[in-house]
Amino acid sequence: CIHWGEEYKLLPNASQKSLAKFLADSGVELIIGGHPHVIQPMELKIHRPTGRPCFTVYSLGNFISSMRTTDTRGGAMARVKLARDVFGRAYVCKASYRLVFTQPALGNSDNFMLLPAESQKLHKSMDHFRRGFIRNAVNIFDRHNINVPRDTTEILPKTVAIMAQ
Repeated sequence: CIHWGEEYKLLPNASQKSLAKFLADSGVELIIGGHPHVIQPMELKIHRPTGRPCFTVYSLGNFISSMRTTDTRGGAMARVKLARDVFGRAYVCKASYRLVFTQPALGNSDNFMLLPAESQKLHKSMDHFRRGFIRNAVNIFDRHNINVPRDTTEILPKTVAIMAQ
């Protein structure tokens, strides 16, 4: 879990890519980054020197934040599926992402709410920001993710209620 990258940049910089390569060369197979306050791409690829998969998330973005620009109002959750090789060693065999959106406190007694980005439970004043966040994040992920699709697993209503608490 690493703190890196330039704030508000939707793509990783050369330093992030270089450090990710160094970590993967050293045998690290799961790299989760943060700091830019916006999402950045994810990659699941076989690392040539080790022959093993390495899952890199350059930035998960924000979960709870009072930042007000479109791209800083949400983030991503990564779903990672592990399997075992013939020697019993665990490896990342599959990864996907789900977008989340932060609704700020709308009144003095309200709290922030973290909801799935596709949730219709957000206040209507947030819809413009939510749509913009989703559009920008999906555009970045569709263009730059490697083997990490959007998670289409249905979210149970109870899960959404827990996330909103």
